[in-house]
Amino acid sequence: MIDNSLVALTPKKEENGRLLRTKYFCRADNCGKVDVVMELSADDKVHLTDIPQRYVLVIDVSGSMCSTPVEDDPRSLLDRVKSFIKLFTDNATEETWISLVTFNHTAEIRLPMTNMNELGKTQIQETLQLLEPDGGTNISDGLFEALRVVNCNEITKDCIILFTDGDTNNRICDADELVEEYNKKVIELSRANKVQLAALTIGCYMPDFLESISARLGSDAFYWLNTECDFEADMLIPMFLRQIAHLTDIKLELTCLENVTFSEDAERSERNLLTGTDKKQTCFIHHLPSTMIKHIMFTLRLPENYHELNCKEILQIRKDFLDHYLSPHHGTNNLELHLQCPHSSQLSESVNAKKRSGTFKYLETRSAYMMEKDMVKTSWKHAQQSIGKLFLEECRNLCVTTLETSFKFMENDEKDSANIELQNTKASLQKIKENIRQVLGEKNSNLSDIKCGQWLAMTSSFSTEMPTATGVFDTEVEQPFLPEHVRQELQKFQTIIQEETKTEEDVVLQPDLNDESLSKKDQKEKSIKPKRIIEETPGILQDVTVVLSESLAKKKVGTKKELISEVIIRLGGKLSSNVGAYFDNTILICSKEDYDRKSKKIKQASRNRIPIVKESLIFDCIMKKRIVNMRQYLKTQMMTPLK
Repeated sequence: MIDNSLVALTPKKEENGRLLRTKYFCRADNCGKVDVVMELSADDKVHLTDIPQRYVLVIDVSGSMCSTPVEDDPRSLLDRVKSFIKLFTDNATEETWISLVTFNHTAEIRLPMTNMNELGKTQIQETLQLLEPDGGTNISDGLFEALRVVNCNEITKDCIILFTDGDTNNRICDADELVEEYNKKVIELSRANKVQLAALTIGCYMPDFLESISARLGSDAFYWLNTECDFEADMLIPMFLRQIAHLTDIKLELTCLENVTFSEDAERSERNLLTGTDKKQTCFIHHLPSTMIKHIMFTLRLPENYHELNCKEILQIRKDFLDHYLSPHHGTNNLELHLQCPHSSQLSESVNAKKRSGTFKYLETRSAYMMEKDMVKTSWKHAQQSIGKLFLEECRNLCVTTLETSFKFMENDEKDSANIELQNTKASLQKIKENIRQVLGEKNSNLSDIKCGQWLAMTSSFSTEMPTATGVFDTEVEQPFLPEHVRQELQKFQTIIQEETKTEEDVVLQPDLNDESLSKKDQKEKSIKPKRIIEETPGILQDVTVVLSESLAKKKVGTKKELISEVIIRLGGKLSSNVGAYFDNTILICSKEDYDRKSKKIKQASRNRIPIVKESLIFDCIMKKRIVNMRQYLKTQMMTPLK
């Protein structure tokens, strides 16, 4: 931790846009309209910083988290989330701090902010063993508890990573109300920087509440996790992005000059907009990864005497942001109007004049130019870059608008209308692409066909220009906006997860090759083909007598809806309903519900010193293909160890 006194109290003036680079791609027509795309990118140098990165993992532990999302995979959703947290903490550096907050119908700080040294990593793993699914879903209290955790006097970079598998059904259930209350609490913290939020979910429900708060409390895309992918790795994307984000809390104030106004009916980027009038717009970006580019598109309306404004400043842009040390910086750009650019004279001198005739015709009724570091660039090359950038932004905005409209149709079960909207958009995109070919030539077109996927996640990804989870987009489409660094990290962790979760269904079991009594022919003949885990290891619970608590006696698990009692028998265990006396190697497996209400069997087992264990014991024995250490599953202290 570092002291507040190390942070500059007065913002430093940024020199020549060294840390936050801005470019402006402009297109002015002869009707008094100027379309502008503002492009932002960050310094890509690696910085060594003493500012700790802190994460609060806010995890849903409601009753639905006991479900098994993948067929033939006995792991519950909570088990999968625990795997993510283990990956997260195992790969955290000692400069990283992590806290764990859980929520169901209430919220609880399970682990305060803890340094991820060896002791801290051990503490969080021990905490994970205590998590059990139960109750409803209270997202608001989970977030408010997270804000309590980050309330400190030190200068830190904080991020809340929220995971839930369902819609909120407790306390604040209105997104507007939650965002307002959340922002009030952040203001009370008197922080120099915002507390960023990244939201992740899974399942078939409509997560419009979660997406809405995600859009307004963070700059990440909305993460919808695909159960057919190794989504534990996808849950690490927020961490990967913050490893390369050296600029945060970017505030942009755009003020019109010379009676120029912002157009209300034009396409513009709404995602980052905080406040706006026809004379002034304010945008906010929580963090900007160093290898990524952000674009903000807007349209300016010129006054009737706009010809008199040629070569004059028509817009002022003030930039305020925090650097990698959380020191404040500011800078100012001024956007000029250029109605006449020397394209025609450059065209006549060009040997490629015939190839550029499309661009020349396009520019007969408009001008295109670029500005960078308050320098106007009007060359043919920069005119083409501006035209291409504006076309691409029009396509991106069109995709966002279409996905939002289609989503509303789908909510109202109007699938035909949604399909019509998508087909119309595909036709519009084709028209824009054809315009790009005609104006810039075939080689300058770098658009790809847009596929449909999970509505909100796709919309959010296009809107924020940030990556979302694997499987949201069509598998034939390269994940858009995914930095190469993050792509490589994802591939690495996907491999780790696949190795850790590989079952015997993926491997041909071999006989003991050290058995000299087997000839090579016998060894080959005795090789067995893959089978179900339970069928291959029938003796996991051999010599163990199992008593099931009341609610588990008829409980069914897995996609095949087998009784737990049937699973125990297939694992070699012996079932008993008698808890009246203590027998060697007898255990009572109970549900949280039965334990909390102190059911009859729970009382009898406790009175007769029979070990009471969690039902997750069964699933972990199956996964590890052996009887596991009982102590971490005990509800009561075991009086006599199992033999």
